[in-house]
Amino acid sequence: MTSGSATAARAGTPGAPRPAAMIAVLCAAGICVALVQAMIFPLVPSLPGMLGTSAADATWVVSATLMAAAVATPVSGRLGDMVGKRRVILASLGFLIAGSLVCAASSSLLPMIAGRALQGLAMGTIPLGISVMREELTTRQMATGIAVMSATMGIGGSIGMPLSALVLAVASWRVMFLLVALIASVCAVAVLLVVPPSRVTSPGRFDLLGALGLAVALVAFLLVVTRGQEWGWASPRIGALAVLVVAVLAWWTRFELRRRDALVDLRVSARPTMVWANLAALALGFSMYPQGLAFPQMMNAPTSTGYGLGLDMVVAGLVIGTGGLTMLLLAPLAARFIVVRGARLSLMLAGVLVALSYAVPLVWYDEPWYFALASIVMCAGLAFGMGALPQLVMSAVPVGETGAANGVNALMRSLGLAVSGAVVSIVLAASTLEAGGATYPTLGSLRLSYAVTLLAALLVVLCAWRVPRAGTAVAGAGAGAAGRS
Repeated sequence: MTSGSATAARAGTPGAPRPAAMIAVLCAAGICVALVQAMIFPLVPSLPGMLGTSAADATWVVSATLMAAAVATPVSGRLGDMVGKRRVILASLGFLIAGSLVCAASSSLLPMIAGRALQGLAMGTIPLGISVMREELTTRQMATGIAVMSATMGIGGSIGMPLSALVLAVASWRVMFLLVALIASVCAVAVLLVVPPSRVTSPGRFDLLGALGLAVALVAFLLVVTRGQEWGWASPRIGALAVLVVAVLAWWTRFELRRRDALVDLRVSARPTMVWANLAALALGFSMYPQGLAFPQMMNAPTSTGYGLGLDMVVAGLVIGTGGLTMLLLAPLAARFIVVRGARLSLMLAGVLVALSYAVPLVWYDEPWYFALASIVMCAGLAFGMGALPQLVMSAVPVGETGAANGVNALMRSLGLAVSGAVVSIVLAASTLEAGGATYPTLGSLRLSYAVTLLAALLVVLCAWRVPRAGTAVAGAGAGAAGRS
């Protein structure tokens, strides 16, 4: 019996997966994982006192999650293709639960860094969820499911800051991590009950050496972009790390091209659709960062800066959180747009909307609703862009490589976010002023950060335009859904 006919038979049994329930469970897991990136921001100013460390060392609490996520995303994608995506999703949620409990129990820097790194290992959940939907849903169901699942990164990021600010306003910071552990535990049980085991796998030997090589290159690269300003861009440490990145990537590329069971199929990744989709993900990731950093800074800054609104973190977080609600509501509409007009045009629209969102605070910034408007427009763009990218990727790869390919695309978005963090931090630190005994970026440096990010959003439009038209169709359902199409 073929895979498609086997699933057709299974679709008629009482144990067949319910599409709406499966989409809801996977999206809940995705939002839970995405919360981890933003939830720490309201806590950053207090970390040195909480952990008995310096402000510079406390930033490792943020960097550890980013580095772990960058390494884990492509690795978990490949493992999902090999041993089953549900298994790896459950393992990822297990890391999130363990990391959250470690963070909640921490009173010093090293345990907190370890816990945050464990949380970062869960980031592969979102691309894996997308890959599950390709296997289990019909083509019509898949478009909506993938659009909503893709949006969970933006939704979680948007609600993470106001949620953690609210928790910190009424309870201990430890409660924030315990809450994440509880939510992740509920999601893990729901995944076990609702998401079926994978029936489309690509058995083989895991490319451990390739994974280690990629991990070394990624960690070294992220150390360069996140520590360059602190250590000095011309320092020997940064120079040595940059040389290490180039040398390891050169070796890793040759090694992967020669392997039969490579961690990343570079020949598939070199297809035009994949190249432009990954470059678009890089640019889109770059354009996401200032909304979470510069927008709150402008709203939190005192009015004596000449631009600040003097809002507290909770109110500023709620203003930014309007974007998350927008993504949730627009994701089904974005899915319909992708089906009717294609992923290529959807990605172009995403770039235009994100660029417009940064044009707003370039001109208007003296009322909170301007930032709400900018967040809504930006997250509308992200709804279309994040829904389009997996469709472009899946149109270019076979079903058995969906997890790895989506993992690489998610990695590119994360790298864009990391590079944006370094660039925006440099821009904001280049011109500062004193107000109320604290240091704030000048209005000119904030505007420059928006202008740079606006250009990155326009690069998304260019990358989408370069995608071959043959790569714009909605990807077909996998073998798991073939019988139900």
